[in-house]
Amino acid sequence: MKKIFLTFFLFLSAITITFAQDGNLGLFLGASYYNGEINPDKILFMPSPVIGLFYRHNFNNRWALRIEGNYTTLRGSDSKYNNAYQQWRNYNFTTRLGDLGAGMEFNFLKYNKHKYSEFYFSPYVFLGTMILVIPDPKYPFEFSFPAAVGFKYALTKKTTIAIEWSYRWTYSDRLDGIKEDNFYHKPYRMQYSYNPDNDWYSFIGVSISYELFKNTQECPAIFQ
Repeated sequence: MKKIFLTFFLFLSAITITFAQDGNLGLFLGASYYNGEINPDKILFMPSPVIGLFYRHNFNNRWALRIEGNYTTLRGSDSKYNNAYQQWRNYNFTTRLGDLGAGMEFNFLKYNKHKYSEFYFSPYVFLGTMILVIPDPKYPFEFSFPAAVGFKYALTKKTTIAIEWSYRWTYSDRLDGIKEDNFYHKPYRMQYSYNPDNDWYSFIGVSISYELFKNTQECPAIFQ
C-alpha cells in the first residue's frame, strides 16, 4: 500500500505541473466510519482518523476537477450493539484502507477567492470515482463512488478552507471481513451473515488548500 501511495504522490506532482494555472494543493484531515453488516445505521460509529492529499484544478468559478488520495482505518464491533444476534456473533474487525481517484466539484455560488470581497464562500457538491485499496490478497482493489457535500470559504486570495461530509458506496462486501451472506456458524447452525448489501464508508472533516499558481489571463465572462 505504501508503494501505491508513493505512485499517487508522483502522479499528483505531475498533474500539478501539467495544470499549473488555477491549481490548488490541499490537505484533508478528519474522521472515517463504516456502514455495513456490523453497523447498519449509526453515524460516526467507531471513528478513526483519516488523512488525504488532493489537487484541485478550477475551470471557472462553478466547476473544478479534484484528484485525491486518502488513507484511514475502518473499525467495527458487534459488542457496540445491544441486540441479541450481534452479541452472540461477537465479531469485530479492523481494515486499513486507501482510496485514489478523481471527480468534479460544483459550486452553488460563483466562488472566486481572488475577488473574495464578493465571491468568498460557497456550498458545493462533489461526485467521483475511486480505486479502493484494501489489504486483501485475493481482492486488493475495488471501486468506490463518493458523493460529498461541503462548504468552502476563502481565508485569503490564495487559501481556501472547507468542511466536507462524504458517503462512499463500494462494490465490495468485504470491508468488514464477513465474506459470505449465507454462512452458518458451527456448531449452532445459526446464520452468521444476513445483509446482502455492499459496504459503505464515510469521511467527515476539514480541508485547507493553497493556490500554487494563478491564471494571469482570467476571462471576465466566467464571473458574470
